[in-house]
Amino acid sequence: MNITIVFFVAFFIIHTALHYYIFIRGWQAIPKRLYIGWIYSSIFFIFYISSLLGFLLQRFTYSPLISLFSWIGHLWHGAVLYLFISIILIDLLRLLLKLFRFYPKVPKESYQRIKQILLITVTSIIIIVLVIGYRNAANIKVTGLHINVHKKAGQLRSLNVLMVSDIHINSIFTKAKLENIVNKINSLHPDIVLFVGDIVDNVIEPFKQRGMGQILLKIESKYGIFAVLGNHEFFGDVDETINHLSKFRIRFLRDRVIKIDNSFFLIGREDLSSERFLLRKRKSLKYLTANIDKSLPIILMDHQPFDLQEAYDNQIDLQLSGHTHNGQMFPLTQIVKMIFEVSWGYIQKGGVHYYITSGVGTAGAPYRISTISEIVNIKIDFD
Repeated sequence: MNITIVFFVAFFIIHTALHYYIFIRGWQAIPKRLYIGWIYSSIFFIFYISSLLGFLLQRFTYSPLISLFSWIGHLWHGAVLYLFISIILIDLLRLLLKLFRFYPKVPKESYQRIKQILLITVTSIIIIVLVIGYRNAANIKVTGLHINVHKKAGQLRSLNVLMVSDIHINSIFTKAKLENIVNKINSLHPDIVLFVGDIVDNVIEPFKQRGMGQILLKIESKYGIFAVLGNHEFFGDVDETINHLSKFRIRFLRDRVIKIDNSFFLIGREDLSSERFLLRKRKSLKYLTANIDKSLPIILMDHQPFDLQEAYDNQIDLQLSGHTHNGQMFPLTQIVKMIFEVSWGYIQKGGVHYYITSGVGTAGAPYRISTISEIVNIKIDFD
């Protein structure tokens, strides 16, 4: 069976089962009056169908109606996460109370009242958390980093690098937000701008139909704009995405090495997703660096920060990665820490510098809770 069909079937089953569980637990708590039940069911169905259609349809095309579904669905996804966690915790607490026979007896009407108070309390807390998370996601920070690379770089004594990753332009990503990103980039006067994957969320249509490329044309950079693919570009037509974005002075490096100003090398690796979607293995870093002068500085862009040792073994000076979003929303922040050696931030191994960014955009739900949206300004001094 086609991998896309398997993905959609799995998503539909999990999505429906999750919503059914949340719906039933909420139904058990609401007052048993006809109009309240009808309102609850109607609102819940709107959220369910919007999140389903918005998620599926935006992977193929773009329209104002799909954008509406996507807005409702993306906002709702954050609520689903915290409703599910809250219900699981409440059910586990009830189970523990029963196991230890510490379950106070209360009249049936009082028990129902407790459930209603709990529903209102949990819902209110989740709404407050999501409002804060939405505002936090919209607040793009500039993270500064100053490093020394102990190599000569031709006539260069320093390099001002601007790193942007995981923009995730989709049907709910606004032109105003992209303008904000571009203005922040230009305010830092970069020598080079590096897009480290997931410029678009799935398909290029929302970007194309709203003319967002004209905003990218405003980016000012001495050496230009270079990019690698992320995993999300492979969810749509990757060649169409590259062809369209290339019209706006973005140069994609797909397992390519280029020498800039006779001063340093820039390597862009194909994303790991190419093996799954294109059935094509990317070239090894050893292969890509075999014939370059390693006495010059080497900067590597690799979207997914797996196997950091590979950069060390091949004498890379700076690796830039994204992908993780640093979990984006607590408690997912803790899960990504178990998956990746570094889920966010700067580390140094020997002479190799690494920065894994949490990204400037959001995937799925437009919230950031216990994480930040960032672009990264790296100033490099050479010997």
